[in-house]
Amino acid sequence: MKPWSSTALNLCLLLGQNGRAWARLPAPVNYGCLPGTLNPADAAEIDAVWLGEARELGEWVRGSPTGLLHLTDGDHKLIFGNLELAGPLLDWFPPERGARLLGSDEAWAWLARLSAERAPTA
Repeated sequence: MKPWSSTALNLCLLLGQNGRAWARLPAPVNYGCLPGTLNPADAAEIDAVWLGEARELGEWVRGSPTGLLHLTDGDHKLIFGNLELAGPLLDWFPPERGARLLGSDEAWAWLARLSAERAPTA
C-alpha cells in the first residue's frame, strides 16, 4: 500500500526551519520525509520540503506536492507549499547537484515511476 492517495500525501517534518541535524548547514526550510516510501537514489524515505510558515518539529502535514526539486544525483525532493519561496532552498544545494525546480505534474510522475519500479512482477 502506498502512503499517498491520488491527491494528497502525508509528510512528517524532521527539521524545523533553521534546525540542525545531519545537514551540512541549517535547512532554510521545513525538511522532512514521506514515511513508508523509498527513494532508490539514497535508499532512504523520500525527502519532502514544506515552503511556507515555520512548522513544529515532528508535525504531520497533509497536502499535495506543488513541485519537485530535481537533483542530478537522483535524490529528488518533493515540494509542498508556495513555490515562490523556493529561492533559499535552491541556493542551499551546491551547484554540482544541479538543483532545479519542476512543477507538480513532474512530482506526481516521479512518484508514479517509483511506485511502478517497486511493484511486484508476475
